[in-house]
Amino acid sequence: MSTRWAIIQASMNSFHGYHQDLETRGDSGADVPQLFDKAMDLYSKNSEGHKSFVLMHCYGTLKMNEKWRLTRLSLASYGNKAAKAALADAASSEKTQASITKCLADVSSTFISRDKKADQRWAELLKRQEEKLELKKRRTTCPC
Repeated sequence: MSTRWAIIQASMNSFHGYHQDLETRGDSGADVPQLFDKAMDLYSKNSEGHKSFVLMHCYGTLKMNEKWRLTRLSLASYGNKAAKAALADAASSEKTQASITKCLADVSSTFISRDKKADQRWAELLKRQEEKLELKKRRTTCPC
């Protein structure tokens, strides 16, 4: 039994997960045998090779076992922690994305502002150059 425990445990956990989901969903009008049948169908559809669940005798024994129940609860708790961490990561990545978008917008507006100022400086420089050339022309053409 101990050599096959890993295989048994994986199958049991999978089946129990399907059964637990069906129980918590609470299909109206479904009795206990129907829930087990639906769980068996889900197990066979989602298992490798579409194998049916053949460990119902083990499930009946382990379902009431305190140690297995506590293990299931700890796994569910770990799953909740992982889900919360994933949500926190998603929120964090959203904030990061928003920050990056804001930074890009700021950089873009800064470049636009710099370009406008540079254009103004060039226009002023060209205007001054033209004025200097005009003064040189007047000096050279003036008979004074």
